[in-house]
Amino acid sequence: MTRQLKTHLLVMMLLLPQLAQADPVLLVQRVEGFLLDLIDASYPEAVEVNLTVRPPDTRLALDDCTDPQLTLHGANEIRGRVLVRAECSETFVLHLAANIEVKQRVVVTSGPVTRQTLLSEEQLSFETVNILSNNRRYLTEMSQATGKVLTRSVRTGTELTAGMLKKPDIVSRGDSVVIIASRGELVVRMPGVAMATGGMNEQINVRNESSDRIVKGWIKGPGEVHVPF
Repeated sequence: MTRQLKTHLLVMMLLLPQLAQADPVLLVQRVEGFLLDLIDASYPEAVEVNLTVRPPDTRLALDDCTDPQLTLHGANEIRGRVLVRAECSETFVLHLAANIEVKQRVVVTSGPVTRQTLLSEEQLSFETVNILSNNRRYLTEMSQATGKVLTRSVRTGTELTAGMLKKPDIVSRGDSVVIIASRGELVVRMPGVAMATGGMNEQINVRNESSDRIVKGWIKGPGEVHVPF
């Protein structure tokens, strides 16, 4: 079922009278509406939603299930397959399985890109994918990828995640750096050598050339590492 059917379903549910004996179709429609509300709240940028709810066993007596309380069973978020708990009464509970597809526009590579390449918009495009097919958190805006480098080489059409990117290195292992320690208006600068490669705001080890001690610091600019005072 697509998102476009949601309004139609709600109208049907309002117009149909409350029956003394619950209709399995009505129960399925209630579950569909419940799930669509959760999907709308969780994925406001979704461009398409496909939803299939397995109806309850027709052998069940549904007399006591005209107004069930619905909750997700065993999960606190929407996934590709979920169970909806329908509490019909204190002693009568049903579980209905549902398969869900949420399609959203995500950032992909427009061609093959090698490791350590600094990404620009020319190397990126958008593609609509089912974001519930796995547990990955895809990027949805090009600005989340531009100005960063890939941690591995990828093929054309690869969906990008934050874990595949990092800030470009601005300090390399063996570089001469300035070690800066400050407290209030007091600032101390010392010559040092980077013991690792890193990007902006990343922590690396540096060797103080004055004392030959190795300390941890944060890269705050090209050739500049800040350490605790």
